Amino acid sequence: MISTFVKPIVDVYVKPKLEEVRKEMKLDKELVAHYFENRFKEYLCRAYEKYSTMDTIVFKNQQKNIEDLYLPLKVG
Repeated sequence: MISTFVKPIVDVYVKPKLEEVRKEMKLDKELVAHYFENRFKEYLCRAYEKYSTMDTIVFKNQQKNIEDLYLPLKVG
């Protein structure tokens, strides 16, 4: 599930920057793709897992998913 959010971010923002760095430093394309892209995907997955839950005063000692607690505001 997380990879569906992470893959577009990596494809749009990370890959072009890594390609620029790779060309400047004359690095092997496979090395850059394997090492940096995979590391960044792992980082984004860990960050998503970490920040998608929170503790609340109401539900003591329980991690709750932010999406379960969020109530959209409606005007009208």
